[in-house]
Amino acid sequence: MRKLVIGEHRNERRRASWRSYYRRNAPKIRKQSGTRYWANREHCLAKKASYRRKQFRNVWGHRQVSEQEWRSVRDFYQSTRAMGNAVTFRQLAARFMVSPRRIQRRSSKDGGWALRATT
Repeated sequence: MRKLVIGEHRNERRRASWRSYYRRNAPKIRKQSGTRYWANREHCLAKKASYRRKQFRNVWGHRQVSEQEWRSVRDFYQSTRAMGNAVTFRQLAARFMVSPRRIQRRSSKDGGWALRATT
């Protein structure tokens, strides 16, 4: 089922009525919406932050990661460090869909990726 567009469920006369009301009262409605935003700002920002945190809190599946995939993870990690950008195992995990703990164990097993800038 397709999502409704705002006002689509109203008939044509009510849509016209709303448009004319909005045209007459637009400055007042805009001011009220700004007031409403600032009243609920903390809630909105907290919701946005929790959504961002939830993106990183994935439940990682137990999938086999091939040597080629590990090589691409390591190459990406080393190339971003070589450019002067820091990347965490959690960010790598979100990008390559492997748990941060597995990435950490693999980097330790390979002698520590952070110690080697080149391969």
